Amino acid sequence: MDRNLAARVASASVAAVAGDFERHVSRKVRVLSGSRSGGRWGPPGGYPVLYLGRPRESIVAEAYRALVDGVEGMTGDQVAPRRVLTCRVDVTEVLDLREEPSREAVGLSLGDLFGPRHPASASVRPPTSSASTG
Repeated sequence: MDRNLAARVASASVAAVAGDFERHVSRKVRVLSGSRSGGRWGPPGGYPVLYLGRPRESIVAEAYRALVDGVEGMTGDQVAPRRVLTCRVDVTEVLDLREEPSREAVGLSLGDLFGPRHPASASVRPPTSSASTG
């Protein structure tokens, strides 16, 4: 474990998060669960990670990043229809990456958080604190 990173994470801003969040999934998926397959925020075989978002536009942008970005010749209209699942969240002590100082502390930029080719990349900005925690 990188103890310097752990200390930087511990010093970053946290937030309480409550409300309805969504996730895009294959139409075959009926149950929302975390994945241990690895990805941007979880190591393969590690702890389960559940990617959720709001508003709906962020779900669309994430679907684009996951299914179109990095696939040579892929376009959004080639993606099969998706299902959007909704779940209620009520957690505290969440690393708050909306604020630049917190992102800097853990070595992330907005570019790390958003895929380079998603449709809203030029217009998506982190939500304000009051708009995203209710």
